[in-house]
Amino acid sequence: MAKTILSLFIASFLFFNGNAQTVMDIDSNVYPTANIGTQTWMAENLRTTRFNNGKAIPTVAGATNNDTSSVYQWIYSDDISNETEYGRLYSWYAATNICKVCPQGWHVPNDSDWVALSTFLGGDSVAGGKMKEVGLNSWYITDTTVSNSSGFSARGGGGRGNPMGYRNIDTSGVFWSTSSFGAGVFPRGNTFRLSATNSVISRGVAVGNYGASIRCIKDLPISLIEPLLNELKIYPNPANKYLNISSTKKIKKIVLRDINSKTFSIKKFVNRIDVSR
Repeated sequence: MAKTILSLFIASFLFFNGNAQTVMDIDSNVYPTANIGTQTWMAENLRTTRFNNGKAIPTVAGATNNDTSSVYQWIYSDDISNETEYGRLYSWYAATNICKVCPQGWHVPNDSDWVALSTFLGGDSVAGGKMKEVGLNSWYITDTTVSNSSGFSARGGGGRGNPMGYRNIDTSGVFWSTSSFGAGVFPRGNTFRLSATNSVISRGVAVGNYGASIRCIKDLPISLIEPLLNELKIYPNPANKYLNISSTKKIKKIVLRDINSKTFSIKKFVNRIDVSR
């Protein structure tokens, strides 16, 4: 709980925008990046075929089993011409592999990273329009709510179901979160999805062998976090009744998210919050 709250407070303290630099993966693919709030995101879908340690990420034709050994990557429709535009699709097991699929200093986002992005862009109902690439190059339909004002430049890369195969290119963009959904025989991961037909960013769930896009996010420098640790106090941790917050900075709004991803917004800052429910 405290870590989630802290990450959202940091987003409210330190907003910065502007043109970011590029980043290169282990296969020498170069990606533009975008500064959005306190976050720096890749502005294209990942397309590496190797983990950060040099280990190959295999590909396979046909359906795969939903087990933790299904560590794969694919190009949509197995057509190399789709790689530059849409990147590659990865199983959740590849996205969460200990070998790390993102370049050094970057990581696959978790739920908190995605929620912070959506919150900064105005919430789930409008954030998608600010994230999607403008025009019909990678979306089959668009409207005036699509501005890509964030620079995220999302494209409709579709997905790869098992056994359904490749589906929904130019219709939807499906991006992995490293956060898991429940537990059980068939592991599942959370996804964040954009659609050609609206400006919403929605949350979903997919089985671990599903193929989805990955957008890497840059690790937040410790130099940004350390000064805030002296300015923001959250206690007790954990809390089951009241959460106390004190800060030397002015706080306009607090957003809390529970373990079921339900979001609670407190628009006026208070020093004590009842979290018992």
